[in-house]
Amino acid sequence: TRVFQSSTRLVRLHLQRNAITELPLDVFVGLSALQELLLGNNHLQTIPVGVFRDTTQLKYIDLHGNRLMTLPSGSLNGLTQTLALYLHDNSLTHLGDRVFRDLRRSRVLRLQNNSLSGFVGTGVTEDVM
Repeated sequence: TRVFQSSTRLVRLHLQRNAITELPLDVFVGLSALQELLLGNNHLQTIPVGVFRDTTQLKYIDLHGNRLMTLPSGSLNGLTQTLALYLHDNSLTHLGDRVFRDLRRSRVLRLQNNSLSGFVGTGVTEDVM
């Protein structure tokens, strides 16, 4: 499942409009230079904790139009360089405790058209919104 392991210089990865249903934990291993990840309009239901551990330079992540129902605590850990995260048009009902804590540099967080009922304990602050 380490499909991209030898792609160490890859900066952009566009995987939108496929039929991807899950992200194996080590799918992004070796992508330390990756800055843009587009996974919109797939069939993802969750983001595994630790999947982004090697992608510390990610600036733009598009996960819109999937089937995400929850973002577990820790699923976005390590995304300290991320400027924009697109999660709109999913089925999100639950956000894990402090799930957005590492998104300190983020300027865009799109969550519209989900089924969220609140943000208690998510780490969403005025700086992120």
